[in-house]
Amino acid sequence: MSARPNGPFRVAPPRRPWGLPVPDRPRVPLETPREPPLSDTPNEIRGLTGIRGIAALMVVVYHFQDTFVRLVPACSVLAPTARVGLLGVDVFFILSGLILCLVYRADESAVTWASHRRFLTLRIARVYPNHVAALVAMGLLVASANRAGVHMDGMFPISQLPFQLTMTHAWFRSPGMEWNYPSWSISSEWFAYLFLFPLGAWYLRRRPGAWVHVALAVVATQAWLHISNTQWPRAIFPTLRILCGFMGGVALYGVLRTAPWLVAMCQRFTTPLLIVFLLAVAVLPALWSHSPELMFLSILGILIGLTSDRSLAARWLGSEPMVRLGRWSYALYMSHAVTGHALEWAVPAMRFENSPMPIRFGILVLYAAVILLAAVLLYHGVEEPARYWLRGLSRRGSRGTAKA
Repeated sequence: MSARPNGPFRVAPPRRPWGLPVPDRPRVPLETPREPPLSDTPNEIRGLTGIRGIAALMVVVYHFQDTFVRLVPACSVLAPTARVGLLGVDVFFILSGLILCLVYRADESAVTWASHRRFLTLRIARVYPNHVAALVAMGLLVASANRAGVHMDGMFPISQLPFQLTMTHAWFRSPGMEWNYPSWSISSEWFAYLFLFPLGAWYLRRRPGAWVHVALAVVATQAWLHISNTQWPRAIFPTLRILCGFMGGVALYGVLRTAPWLVAMCQRFTTPLLIVFLLAVAVLPALWSHSPELMFLSILGILIGLTSDRSLAARWLGSEPMVRLGRWSYALYMSHAVTGHALEWAVPAMRFENSPMPIRFGILVLYAAVILLAAVLLYHGVEEPARYWLRGLSRRGSRGTAKA
């Protein structure tokens, strides 16, 4: 493995942990690509890509649970399961911290202003095209509904568009869910790119021991459980949520680098942990309600275990259908609210409440198919080509600056 780091960061001279003269601790070798992956690469951790798809589906089911029950009342028995769907956002946040550290080798790279600017450029290329496309689509939909005299549920103030376009609409503001409401988490991600990733890189450069990483991962995730159940000001909830999730992912990366025994144990028990987690979400949601701390710990263990393809769970999540769903996950997350508004306008579920069951079930299938199709079109029509184009511009600009 090359001693040079991946991505745009340079290697700083080695530093002793906390300034103390102790020997370097053993670290697990991790094979990661030299450049942030543009699409499918041999170095992609397919299990982590696959679980992104599950996280996105959890959020979609949560947001559409009322529609499902209206069309098929028997779905009401799954209401407790649907309510757990918000957990998908926390999985995204933890994955964000973990994967960015894997890609950029945050513990080996000194963050300079130039390297951080390059990092932010690459992140904008990743998240901004879908955000703008979904915002424009929602704007066109709202304008069309107003022209037709149709009421649309939601908040669409023109005064909030500057915050939406700068991805700052969820920064210490309440509720931060105007226009395309799932985009609040993208605003939080942008906050993490600007401030939390340099903080995480600084923390990893201190070379803390394995148990410090374990403690941070546990404390960060458990802190969010405590905060979500207390009366904190609602305006700071998004910031606190990304802080806990992202730094939890940073700590998981530290575990991967310093605790091979714990990594091996998690990889051995990945499949049982995933089965317990899926059962708790889909069949026994009361288990989640009664033991959220244990469920969050199981998520951390699953994510560590999925960094290897040794387990049955990792191979299943790394299968082609699951990886494809994982690649579509961001587009699915960003487009499902817009698609849902369009479907409620064109084919309102309440119109079919008294229809025969085959018709209602057919409408439910139509909703699911259109939501997935819109995500696929957004991914292949906007996300992937825009990412290639913007990153190409960034590379050409970097070469021009170097020549100058």
